[in-house]
Amino acid sequence: MWKNESNFGVFYEERAVDLIFKGHCLEDFFEDMLKDLSNKYRGKVDLEVLDLYFDGLELGRKASQDFRDWISEKGGYEKNGYLVLPED
Repeated sequence: MWKNESNFGVFYEERAVDLIFKGHCLEDFFEDMLKDLSNKYRGKVDLEVLDLYFDGLELGRKASQDFRDWISEKGGYEKNGYLVLPED
């Protein structure tokens, strides 16, 4: 993993399986994921489900934590085992 100059311009290129993300800024991926999760889970996501989702993509817990941190910067927060997503 390496970072460019922007705060979340992170690219995951550590393993062959991650090549599907090659050239895509993780922040763009997070934006799309936020929209999908907001529609599917109506505002909050179980943290275990979120970790399993990232594990399923083979991005791992580090990417999950990066997403949680990014959500916090957008106005979301963690409470009682859930990630409460920011409102539009």
